Amino acid sequence: MRRFFTALPFLSAALFAAVPDDHAARMAESRELFTAQVRGILMENCMKCHGGEKTKSGFDLTSREGLLKGGDQDVGAVPGKSAESLLYQAVAHLDQDLAMPPKKPKLPAESIAAIAKWIDLGAAYDKPLLEKSDGERAPLVVSSEDRNYWAYAPLREVAPPAAGDQSLTAIDRFIAAGYHQAGLTPAGPVGKRKLIRRAFFDLVGLPPTPGEIEQFVTSSDPQAYPKLLDDLLSRVPATASAGGVTGWTWPASRRATASNTTTTASSPFTTATS
Repeated sequence: MRRFFTALPFLSAALFAAVPDDHAARMAESRELFTAQVRGILMENCMKCHGGEKTKSGFDLTSREGLLKGGDQDVGAVPGKSAESLLYQAVAHLDQDLAMPPKKPKLPAESIAAIAKWIDLGAAYDKPLLEKSDGERAPLVVSSEDRNYWAYAPLREVAPPAAGDQSLTAIDRFIAAGYHQAGLTPAGPVGKRKLIRRAFFDLVGLPPTPGEIEQFVTSSDPQAYPKLLDDLLSRVPATASAGGVTGWTWPASRRATASNTTTTASSPFTTATS
């Protein structure tokens, strides 16, 4: 996991390095070429089968997203690489099985050249070739009932419900009121042995040693649990993310379950069911 995070800066640098300095200018030129020539070529020769009411082979040329996604054969275009793009190969009749338009002569050389140059520049669209009708995608309408949904309600301060146990936190008092309203009885406090195991698995992803368990269970210090949490948090590297901590648990749990199908004391799954 640490190696992955260490490699992230180099991966990001590689991704940004792959974008040429003139990318924006090339996309702008590609968009202009699409407006001037390519749009008309595609509308006249391709949209009957690959847009509108029909999308043969799952290939929809209506939008740039559909072009890049491609269909049953392959991606429709590889921006910057027309020779590797299915659309260019089809209109240029480089593969007779994929020659387009079907059962018609090959497009004029200038049209094929325009498509190739357009793809090499980035295959940009100025707008979709066809606008979807209202029947296909209705506009989003937010009703008054929708606005009453709790997630969209304005924030307001709410006093915690009164509770018999005044030592409860504000959040616990809301939970206690919910239990009472539903006629439920909350579970009692968890035992020290389960508590320490849960703390270890939650914070470091590993079980406590028998010695650590006994020291915590036999301690009469009222601050034993907060001190335990501080100690466990100090063991977690400052640079570790939540995903990194969770990742530590996975190899341990795999070893425990792979070596013994019976749940063991070292398996993190014992705390999940306790």
